Amino acid sequence: MPVVRLAKTPKEVASSAGSIYTHAPIVEGLIEAMSKGLKKVAVVGTSCNIDAVHNMATLPSGLIGIVPKAEAITLGLFCTKSYNYPGLVEFLKNEGVDIKDVTRFAIAGGKLTADHKDGSSEWPVKDLEHISSSSCDYCHDMNCRNSDISCGNVGSDEGWTTLLLLTERGEKVFRQAVKDGSIEAEPIDEKDLRAVDNLARFKAARWYKMKSH
Repeated sequence: MPVVRLAKTPKEVASSAGSIYTHAPIVEGLIEAMSKGLKKVAVVGTSCNIDAVHNMATLPSGLIGIVPKAEAITLGLFCTKSYNYPGLVEFLKNEGVDIKDVTRFAIAGGKLTADHKDGSSEWPVKDLEHISSSSCDYCHDMNCRNSDISCGNVGSDEGWTTLLLLTERGEKVFRQAVKDGSIEAEPIDEKDLRAVDNLARFKAARWYKMKSH
């Protein structure tokens, strides 16, 4: 089960890397961090998490009013779908995989891949539609429009991450990270950017049927 981690060192950040594709209480972790007196926090989450933080940050009292002049830079993750945890556990079990043995999840090319102690397994994401989180049906935001920096693997090669700089604050942090040598960066080409745009448009344009009673 994914848990929220408060990381204060590069090592702690690295140990928290990876995706499980199910929800975690990000806001709860932010409140805990602020309650400990931390004034500057970077929050990593999907659009539903980032929207909640954005709403809190734009309150007249400031970011939840716990710490004066508190500030949270938001790092949004590309997201098309999330799964409910019990359903994910059961799905993997039926496929002969114990979720405790999984070392890495990844979604790319319309497939979910799970690396585990016996090798690697993959399934079309459409096969997991029945365990998707119900809240995802109402989300049209693939690339976290309310974040400072949006991140994902669409449009980038293995080992690289696509970044969209959405605010001046996000760009400032990005350029400082490059200057410090914390990250290596190069411009994305038009073709790869179009891939990001197409996926974002696909999610934003989804239609739903409703039946009235």
